Amino acid sequence: MISISSISINLISIFTLLQYLSLLTLLVFLTFSISNLWALRKLEEFPNLTKDKDYPMISVLIPARDEELNIKKCVKSLLNQNYPNYEVLVLNDNSTDETENILKKIEKEIKINSNYKDKKFNYFNGTKLPQDWLGKHWACHQLEQKSNGRLLLFIDADTWHHPDTLKVAVNALLSENVDFVTVLPKEEANTFAEELSMPLIPWSLQTFMPLAIAKRSKRPALSATIGQFMLFKKRSYHYIGGYSAIRDKVLDDVTFGRKIKSFGLKWRIFDGKRYVHCRMYRNFKDIFEGLTRSIYPVFKNNIFYFSISILFLSFTFIAPWIISLLYGLEIILTNFINQFSVNLIMPIFNIPTLNFYLALISILITSLTWIISNHRFKYSQFITLIHPLIISTIIYLAISSMIKNFQGTVTWKGRKIKFY
Repeated sequence: MISISSISINLISIFTLLQYLSLLTLLVFLTFSISNLWALRKLEEFPNLTKDKDYPMISVLIPARDEELNIKKCVKSLLNQNYPNYEVLVLNDNSTDETENILKKIEKEIKINSNYKDKKFNYFNGTKLPQDWLGKHWACHQLEQKSNGRLLLFIDADTWHHPDTLKVAVNALLSENVDFVTVLPKEEANTFAEELSMPLIPWSLQTFMPLAIAKRSKRPALSATIGQFMLFKKRSYHYIGGYSAIRDKVLDDVTFGRKIKSFGLKWRIFDGKRYVHCRMYRNFKDIFEGLTRSIYPVFKNNIFYFSISILFLSFTFIAPWIISLLYGLEIILTNFINQFSVNLIMPIFNIPTLNFYLALISILITSLTWIISNHRFKYSQFITLIHPLIISTIIYLAISSMIKNFQGTVTWKGRKIKFY
């Protein structure tokens, strides 16, 4: 007959083994994080071209839907670029706020302001959304059809740019002789709600993606693309089918990154925090809507991959804190509560010392990855202290994303989103 104590010992042994495996995984992630300090090159590292005429024409393409808080800052930063040959095209995607009126004012200002006399700017209203297209994708497709540049730069309307952004991005693309460049911007986090989500984007890239390997690998999964800044050679964009080929894929950036690789083209991602800034969301409501739209599709809407990932995140990044807290509570109960109470409560915890030490080491390694990321991307180290809360928030948003997908209730800017 199997005793309860033997079952308990076996469970603890299995749990300890899982802790060791988790610890080894964290060491691999720490290695990625450190190596990416060099592998993730800065956008400004590449030399300027010799002559202005050597810079190819860029079409900067901005889809805008209900962007009254952002569009002026975005467009003005692009009109002030130190780049010799470019155009800025904005599509007003059936906005219900003041976006179109703001664009009209910008257009009028350009005509009367001598500082903008050589700037090429145009905005137009988008046509009706076809049934089988997603909104942003249809907007970007229309923008590309009106473009004149040899290079296409798709950017989000909630970004703003240093005057040298276009120049350093083209320097990088031509120096590396690649087909596609994407940039990790400084994701602004001005409220506590933003601090619970935005720093996760650069941390995930810094920690989980071995960029030195990804640059050489032909595997489509080993790619990272940031939709806020995607610079294509126009011929490469058409070669992979452009937005028409991904019209129903929620994550255009992820899909483009994988397609670039699957077609045998060259891709690079750079640290662009000095040149590109983005404020994606301003409150938890926006964060909830935005991330519940995008998290579940990362896993290709596969419930198995999704579940494994959630369990992994929970065990690797949350469980060590729970173990440590329970062990600390056990010590407090032992020292400050009468023995009778301890005998009643202790069996509930009963955390072996080895598991506690393994948990502490896991916390230390995870904290090191956050320290590295926060230092690299100029976030407060306060983020390191609250990283368990950040991971917990993302797990909650991920599960909400899955549920909303199953219910068919995912929305973005007033439009219902269907996962395919």
